[in-house]
Amino acid sequence: MGRKNLRSDEPRPLNFYAATGGSRVETKQGVSYTLRRTMEGSSVYKCPGCNREIPSGEASWTVIKNDHILGEQAAIDERRHWHDSCWKAFR
Repeated sequence: MGRKNLRSDEPRPLNFYAATGGSRVETKQGVSYTLRRTMEGSSVYKCPGCNREIPSGEASWTVIKNDHILGEQAAIDERRHWHDSCWKAFR
């Protein structure tokens, strides 16, 4: 009995966020940040860009400041959730 060929002739498109662990780095105002797309959530967050709530389950950016003066754990503890449009507008 032959084995079924599981390879497809068509390559799958690269999922950038999955390939990079779901994160990327951006620099704004001379400060480096790591961004991770949050698609689901069980908490309500307050966006620092507009001071409005990001409801549970709404997509947002989790933003962590790189090179925090008090170290990596302090940066993680101070992470913030941003609306997509607010993060884009932040300069």
